[in-house]
Amino acid sequence: MKFGIETFTIEHVKLKIGEHEFQYEINKTFFEHFGYVDLIDAHFKTTVKLNKSENMMICDIQSVGWMSFDCDRCLAPLKYPLDSYIKVIYYLNSEETGNGESDQLDLDLVYLRPSEFNINIAQYVYESFLTAIPMIRNCDEIDEKLCDFEMLKKIEGVDIKVQNEGEEQIVDPRWQKLKELLNNKED
Repeated sequence: MKFGIETFTIEHVKLKIGEHEFQYEINKTFFEHFGYVDLIDAHFKTTVKLNKSENMMICDIQSVGWMSFDCDRCLAPLKYPLDSYIKVIYYLNSEETGNGESDQLDLDLVYLRPSEFNINIAQYVYESFLTAIPMIRNCDEIDEKLCDFEMLKKIEGVDIKVQNEGEEQIVDPRWQKLKELLNNKED
């Protein structure tokens, strides 16, 4: 399936003053378009609420869904729930003043010239995900613990022993050697 960036283009000159809502389905091809290849799969429902007035538009972008990654610890596939949000303010028929106001308020401000009839929100949708994706992705962050203990054993050289209660305990071989030294000293 080929991704079309034009899907996220909104002709704001055709919109009446007031609130407008747009719905988008986002999947893996959206992220591949921007060069993000760390994910296995993705599915999001994105809602864009655009409030247009005579000289500005306020665009609220909310995405809810999930992304699948490989766990950074054990390489098991994770289905990671995400909720992202970004607000973009478009000033219509103006020139950028460059007063640094957007940096101070932590807002995305876009100045549109009178000759600009369309806006494309794809980059802002993508940026909203970048702030929501955790830097370290592992099984600790999700409700369903999927750690692949066999892979952990291979990566870390760790023995896994099952206790009577059915819980798993990770025993590092270095600690095991120290325990043997301690036991030998007591004898």
